[in-house]
Amino acid sequence: MIKLLVSDLDGTLLRKDGSMSEIDAAELRRVAAMGVKVAFATARIKESFVYVMERLDFEPYLICVNGSQVTAPGVDKPLIDRQLPKPEALALLRELKARGVYCHVYTVEGEVVTPVKAYDRLTSCPRVPVPDLADFLGSTGRGLRKITLRLDPATVQETREWLAREWGGLMDVMVTGLTSAEVFPKGSAKAEGLQKISELSGIGFDEMMGIGDAPNDLDILTKVKWPVAMGNASDDVKQIACHITGTVDECGVAQALKKFLPAGAKN
Repeated sequence: MIKLLVSDLDGTLLRKDGSMSEIDAAELRRVAAMGVKVAFATARIKESFVYVMERLDFEPYLICVNGSQVTAPGVDKPLIDRQLPKPEALALLRELKARGVYCHVYTVEGEVVTPVKAYDRLTSCPRVPVPDLADFLGSTGRGLRKITLRLDPATVQETREWLAREWGGLMDVMVTGLTSAEVFPKGSAKAEGLQKISELSGIGFDEMMGIGDAPNDLDILTKVKWPVAMGNASDDVKQIACHITGTVDECGVAQALKKFLPAGAKN
C-alpha cells in the first residue's frame, strides 16, 4: 500500500518553462484527497516554487536545496536546516569572479542575489542585483542556501574538476547540466530528508512511491518500494525503476498516479 508519494520537480512535474500541467496538478490533488501524503524533493529553495503550491489544495512535505532544507506540514521548526559556511562561500565567490565564472546565490531570506547583468532564466524569488556578490553578502547578515554556476562550454570540465578538488571538502558540488553546477551545504542528500519524513510520519520506505528524472533523484528512488522514472529520465534512473512513465510534456506524473493509485483504490 502506497502511503507517501515523493516527486522531483524540474523535469518531472515542471516543464522547461517552469509550468506544471493542470492534469498533473489534478492528479496530485486527487491522491492527496485519498489520504496519500505528498512530498516534493528538489534542488530549489522552497520560496522558488510558490507557483506549484498555489495549484494545490494541501500542504506537502518539502525536501529542498537537495536535502539541506526540509519542512513538514504543521511543524513550525524545519526538520533539517543547513546553510553554506559563509566565510568559505564568500571566498569561493571571489575565486569564481576572478575566473570569470557567472554565478548567483540563493539566500536564507528567500532571495536570489545576482550580478547586475543576470542570467535571464531565474526563479520567481525576489531578485537582488549587486555589483559584487561577495562584497554585498559579506556586508549583510544574509545566510546562504546555495550557489548556482553557469559555466563556459570551453572550460566546463576544467572548472568542475577545480571545484571538486579545491572546494569539495567544504561544500557539495553537483553537476546539474551540460554547462551548469550548484554548490550546496556539505552532506546534503534528498534521502536524508526523506528519512526524517519517515521518522516523523511513521511511513516506511516500503510504503513509498518515488518519481524522478535525474541522477540527483537516485538516492531517493533506490530507497522507495515503487521507483518510477520519467520518460525523459536519464538512463541510470530508468535502469533502477520499476516503471517508466510518460515524459514531463506527456504528464508522466499523472500517468503514473493513475496506474499505481487508481481512482476507487483503497489506501
